[in-house]
Amino acid sequence: MKNNINCPSCGKSNSFYNLNCVECKNFLRNRVANIDLWDTISQILHSPSETIKNLVFAQKKNYLFLLIILAGIASFTNSVPIKNILFNSTIEIDYYFGSLVINTFLYSLFIIIVSFIIWIVLKSFRYSVRIYDVIVINTFSFIPVIISFLFTTPVKLALFREYFLTFNPSPFMVKPLASYILYGIDLIFLIWSMFILFFGYSTIQKNKAVTSIVVIFFLVVYFIALIL
Repeated sequence: MKNNINCPSCGKSNSFYNLNCVECKNFLRNRVANIDLWDTISQILHSPSETIKNLVFAQKKNYLFLLIILAGIASFTNSVPIKNILFNSTIEIDYYFGSLVINTFLYSLFIIIVSFIIWIVLKSFRYSVRIYDVIVINTFSFIPVIISFLFTTPVKLALFREYFLTFNPSPFMVKPLASYILYGIDLIFLIWSMFILFFGYSTIQKNKAVTSIVVIFFLVVYFIALIL
């Protein structure tokens, strides 16, 4: 496999995931029992490669389901103003709350489906990858998007009330400066998430060209999902 690692002690080629060398039993990496959510959030923002590696090696992928749900809620919330701006449509706040559960499920399912596609692509390039780890990388890369959602949504509600979900009038007509600042923050954190995604896939395979293709594919498909 392309992402095998050589033992620093005996030089034997080992799977990326091996804890001990198959030849000399030398430790190849630290043992990671489970995930500390708050420490992970802190570390992934400034040291994404090492944090993603710990997530991949963790024996228990706790908090994964919670983050998938939060990523689904954040994605749906972000999709509403994008649809309003692009299609000049009006989505009332009642529609938002009425369809929140089903759309959260659909966006969460999107993360899983795209993970399967990326896993198949990486396997076709002969990389030793596990589907569970691909889901972990994709999900935890949404941490900046989730943080942005949790902090900016209450501010949007306070400033724009129900108009932060509508185009009649849009938030950019109600309070232009505040709108550009808040939605600009959302965009910056989305870009931040894509950088974490890049570092994540660079961790499990060192080919930057393949990593770039994966990240671009994810970003394009994610944007299509936001506007559908």
